[in-house]
Amino acid sequence: ITQLHTMTCSLDGEVDENSLCRSSRSRAAGAHADHKQQTTNNEQQTTKIINKHPTTNKKQQLTTNQPETNYTLKTLNIMSIIVSIYYLGSFVGALFAGHLNQNYGPKKTMKWNCYLMIISIIICYSAVTIFDSHVILTIGRFMVGIFCGIGSTVVPVYFSALGTPDNIAPYTAAWCLTQRIGLLVGAIFGMDMLFGTVDHWHFIVVVPIIPVLLQICLDKYVPEVGVLESKPEFEEVQVIYD
Repeated sequence: ITQLHTMTCSLDGEVDENSLCRSSRSRAAGAHADHKQQTTNNEQQTTKIINKHPTTNKKQQLTTNQPETNYTLKTLNIMSIIVSIYYLGSFVGALFAGHLNQNYGPKKTMKWNCYLMIISIIICYSAVTIFDSHVILTIGRFMVGIFCGIGSTVVPVYFSALGTPDNIAPYTAAWCLTQRIGLLVGAIFGMDMLFGTVDHWHFIVVVPIIPVLLQICLDKYVPEVGVLESKPEFEEVQVIYD
C-alpha cells in the first residue's frame, strides 16, 4: 500500500517526501494497533471458552477426574459383591439341600424353594425401584443363590428317583435341557431391544416368577418320590443282605 501510494503521489506531484514518511508511519502504527487489538480479542475469547469448559484446563481436569475414578472403583466393588454373593448363596443352599430332601422329600422342598424365590424377586425388584439400595439388592441376590443351590441339588435327585432303568436317560437329559433353556431365555431378555438397558434392566428380575408360579400351580400333579417311600424297600434289601 505504501509503495502504491508513493508511486501515485510521485506521479501527481501532490506529496513531498516528509508527508509520505508521516503517512507510512501512521499506517504502520494503525496496522500494529489493529493486530494488537485482534490478539487481545482472541485471548479474551479463549479465556471465555476455558471458563465455560473447565475440563480443558489440565489442572482442573486432573482435580475433577480423581473423584470420578474413586466413584468408578467404588461402583465396581459394589457390582462385584452383588454378582459374587449369588455364588455364596448357591453354596449355602447346596449345603442344606440334602438335609431338606432327606427329611421333607423333594416335592415339599421344591415347593418351599419356590416361595423363597418369590420373596427374593420382591426384594430385588423393590431394592431397585423403591429403596434404591445396593445392600437390599445384595440380600436379594444372596437369597436367589440359595434358591438355585437347593434347586440344582434336589431336582437331579428327584429325576433320578422318578425314573426307572428304562427311562432314566430322558429324565436326566430333561434336567440339563431346562437349564440351557433358562440361560437362553435370560440372554434373550437381556438384549438391548428388550430389557438390556439402563432404565429397564430391573424388569429381568421379575421374569423368573413365571416358571415359579407355574410350578406352584402344577404342584398337585407332581408325584412324591421322597426318601420316606423308599425306606421299606431299603429295609427289605437290608434284611436280604443280612
